[in-house]
Amino acid sequence: MGWRRKISQLDVGHEKKERRSAKPVKQERVTSREKSLEQQLRQMEELLARMQERLDSQDQPRSQTFEDKEAEERKRKKKQEKERLAKEKEKAEQDAKQQRERERREQTERLRQQAQRRKEEAERLAREKARKERLEWDLLWQKYQDRWTAFKASPSKNASDIPWPVKTCGQEVHFLDVKEFYEKAARKEKGKEFVKAMKKESLRWHPNCPSSVRRLEGLVIGKTEGDWIETVVRVLTGLIDEGAGKEAEWI
Repeated sequence: MGWRRKISQLDVGHEKKERRSAKPVKQERVTSREKSLEQQLRQMEELLARMQERLDSQDQPRSQTFEDKEAEERKRKKKQEKERLAKEKEKAEQDAKQQRERERREQTERLRQQAQRRKEEAERLAREKARKERLEWDLLWQKYQDRWTAFKASPSKNASDIPWPVKTCGQEVHFLDVKEFYEKAARKEKGKEFVKAMKKESLRWHPNCPSSVRRLEGLVIGKTEGDWIETVVRVLTGLIDEGAGKEAEWI
């Protein structure tokens, strides 16, 4: 720089002056120009010192060693790697949680569908069973009516041939069996029609009716058959009374 050259020149001139002053002279006089130059020199030296201090203060952060920079770089990369692994772990956990939730929903849906299919199958089987039972009881009722027609038309009548209102022919006649037979075999008749059917049926069994089985010509009724007839009459009376009560409610 130019000011550095000037300073060098001033220093050289100052040294020459000192060498001249070493010679024996009577008196040296310092000119005003030399004083001015000396003052400028001191000012420039002070300015140079301040500039050097400023440069030193600016270069101080750059005084870190290469090892420190490498350590900071490794620390930064390690932190980045740790953050990356943490994000990957969090994402993996979220994906696993979503997968478990999806599998749980799918399993729940499969179980629901299986339960629905079992329910539908059970309902179908129940309907099929009810339909078969209905057909079975309808067939029993029709056979019961046919046996009565054949029994009344037979010229010789035996008590053992009486068509009893029970599900299985030849079994003993009990109250609950007779009640089940009428309720299930004749239940296709609803409401008033069922009551009418039971009243018509009672004409076959009630001893006060002219067409009662007890009054059939040539038929001998024993004690056992008599007890069974009374059982049938009690069942019919109860069903008629029950039906009459319901009929009153319908009215």
